[in-house]
Amino acid sequence: QNRAWVEAVVDPWRALRWEGLQRLRNLLRDIMIRSSKSDLHTLPDCTRTVALLDFSPQHARSYNDLVFVVRRNLLLADWHDEDHAESLLAARNSKYSREMVRNVRLSCCVAGNCNLDVNDMHLKETLELLSQKLDLPPVEALSPPWVPL
Repeated sequence: QNRAWVEAVVDPWRALRWEGLQRLRNLLRDIMIRSSKSDLHTLPDCTRTVALLDFSPQHARSYNDLVFVVRRNLLLADWHDEDHAESLLAARNSKYSREMVRNVRLSCCVAGNCNLDVNDMHLKETLELLSQKLDLPPVEALSPPWVPL
């Protein structure tokens, strides 16, 4: 499928041949809305629907764990990372960002459970790096002070 896209659109586009642009326009015509600012008043109002999902307790815990991991990445990945290389919002991580969105969407539809156990070695390494970077005393990885016993 990707090869067909490259042969039908990308290669002709790069070669400055009109059929690449024409194929792209034909594809976009069916899915895009082209309008000017003066046309905005004719667009229909946005409709938003909130639906309660009927999760089992185990599925709800699994979904919440996945959302927690995503939120934690979005919040913590940029700390002291001037290039923002670790964040799911970084352009170079767009593949992983799309995969994350897909996984969250699928987790709403599939009653499953994901193992989101923290790897003790990775946690210890992360805490050590943060402690060094922030000039803080070392934190015991297996019993950090913010985790209740």
